[in-house]
Amino acid sequence: MTTMEIRKANESELQLLRMQQQVKDIAREKHKEVIGIEQTAGEEWVIVSKKEEGSTLQFMINDCTSPYQGTWDFALQVEYKDSIIYLSVISKENLAVVSVQFVWSI
Repeated sequence: MTTMEIRKANESELQLLRMQQQVKDIAREKHKEVIGIEQTAGEEWVIVSKKEEGSTLQFMINDCTSPYQGTWDFALQVEYKDSIIYLSVISKENLAVVSVQFVWSI
C-alpha cells in the first residue's frame, strides 16, 4: 500500500466512526429521524435525516468528514401555507439560499 492509499483508508475509517456516532446523535434530537446513509461521488459518507413540524418538512444532509456540531451541512425545506408550497434549498458551506414558490391550486 502506498502512503496515499493508507491516508485514504484511514480517512474512510474515520468517516465510518463519525457516521456511527452522528447517527446516534441525530436520532436523539427532537423531531428528527435518520432516513438514510449515502456515499457521494467523491466517496464521502453523508447522513440524510428529516424533521417534520406542523406544515414544514425539512430534509437535512450531514457529512461525516468532520464532527457533528448539531447543525446540518445542506437542507431542503418544504412548507405548505395558504395554498402555496414554499421550497428552500440551503447550503451551509456557502450560506446560499435559493427559494422557489409554487402555487398550489385545488
